[in-house]
Order: sequence, then C-alpha cells, then structure tokens
Amino acid sequence: LRNQVASRKFRSDLYYRLAVVEVRLPPLRERISDLPLLVEHIVRTMAGLDTDSARAMLSPGFLINLARHDWPGNIRELRNHLERCAALREFTPPPSKTTASSLATPEDAAGSGRPLREARDECVNDFEKRYLDALLRVNDHRVSVAASSAGVHRIHFYRLLWKHGLRVRESAVRDDEAL
Repeated sequence: LRNQVASRKFRSDLYYRLAVVEVRLPPLRERISDLPLLVEHIVRTMAGLDTDSARAMLSPGFLINLARHDWPGNIRELRNHLERCAALREFTPPPSKTTASSLATPEDAAGSGRPLREARDECVNDFEKRYLDALLRVNDHRVSVAASSAGVHRIHFYRLLWKHGLRVRESAVRDDEAL
C-alpha cells in the first residue's frame, strides 16, 4: 500500500488510519518448515473430515510433495488444495506450474545449442538440489529421516548434499550421528 500511496493510487489519510502496526509476514515458500504445522491446523479445522483423509494429508510423503510447491497463493492456496484433496479423496501434489518454472524449457535448452546431456544434467541437478533442500526443511534438517523419506542411504544423502553445496546445521549432524 505504501507504494500505492506514493503513486497516488491509494489515499494517504486512509493509509495512515489503517497502518497502526505493520507486520511483515514472509510468503509460505520462504517458511516451508511451517508447512507441517499449518497442514495439521487446517486438517483439524476442516469439518467432516474422515480419519483416513486426515492421516493421508499428514503423511510424510504428502507433506514432502506439498513442500515442493512454491505456493504463490500462500495459505489460501494451501487450504484450497487440502479441501480439494479431501473432497476428491485424491492426495496428489498441486499442479507443478510454479515448481517447474525455474527450470529451463526444452525450447530454451534447444535454442542454446547445448548438447542434450548437458541440458538434461542441468535440469536434473537443479531438481535434485531443490528436492534435497525441501526434504531437509520438511524433516527439520534431520538427515537420517530425510534420507529415509527419499529412499536412499544416509551416506548417499550426505554425498548428494555435498555435491549440491547444501549445508546441514552442526547440531543436526550431531543428532544424526547419535542415532
């Protein structure tokens, strides 16, 4: 609104009446670690939701799929998606328009004159890095749990993290080694 006041598209007197306390709330894509709690809260508040649907929506696999999405519509989009899943009893991730948007399109890759292997490797590496990052966030940076969710051995998971330059908090590594 502040920008609209500056461009005279919003009344400044009304802005100052409304702007008692400004709170910056980051978008959902910047706080994916909140996703499990948000899903749990939304599931609890959904009227008439059966136990099987609630269990499916709180499963680690479903939460990982949700974490891969950018959520441009934030909480409203998340709530709508969960309600759609419950109504249709189809527990699938949201359409991946925004997830794939950061990857180069096949047309872009073909127009660059790069060989297929090079273009494919770039896309796979980008996906791998984002996937690993999302797994870590969803699993509170617990590498053993994240590796198990991915279906790979913990050592292999560490190698992938190193390959993509992803770091794990030191306390999470100590906790992981204690297991």
